Amino acid sequence: MKKKRVMFILALAVLLAFLFVGVAADLIAPWDPNAVDMANSLAGPSRTHWLGTDHLGRDLLSRLIYGSRSSVFIAFFATGCTLLVGMTIGLVSGWLGGWPDQLIQSVVNIFQGIPSTAFVVAVLGLLGPGMRSLLIAIVVSSWAGFSRIVRNQVLEVREQHYIEGARAMGAGG
Repeated sequence: MKKKRVMFILALAVLLAFLFVGVAADLIAPWDPNAVDMANSLAGPSRTHWLGTDHLGRDLLSRLIYGSRSSVFIAFFATGCTLLVGMTIGLVSGWLGGWPDQLIQSVVNIFQGIPSTAFVVAVLGLLGPGMRSLLIAIVVSSWAGFSRIVRNQVLEVREQHYIEGARAMGAGG
C-alpha cells in the first residue's frame, strides 16, 4: 500500500510539473524559442544553451519548454473529447438495447480491432498536418474503450430493482 502511495505522489508531481512548465513557459524559457542564431547552429550543450541548438541556432531547451504547452493542451482536450464521445455512444447503446445496441457494438468492435497508432497516422494522412487533425485522429481512435465501459454500467443499472420499481409505477424510459 505504501509503494502505491509513493508512486501516486510521484506521478502527481510529474503531472503538476508539466502543467507548471506549460503554463509558465514565458517565464521559464531562457531564450525565445523561434529566435534564429545561425552563428550557433548545431551547437552542443553549454552554459548558455543547456541542451544545445538546432540547425537554425534555436535553443532546444526553450523549444522543449514551449512544446510542453501544446502537449498538455492536446492531452487534456483529447482526453475530454474522447470521454464525451465514448460516454455518449455508450449511453445510447446501453439505453436503447436490442438491434441498435448490436449495431453500435459491432462498430465499437471494429474500432477496437484497429491498431490505434496506425489509425492515427492514416487519419493524419487524410486530414493533413495540424493540431486540429491530431485531436480528431486521437479522439476517433480511442473512444471505443470508454463507450464499452459506459455501456456495461448502463446495462448493469438498467437491471437494478429500483429501475424495475419505477417502471412498475408507470415511469417511462
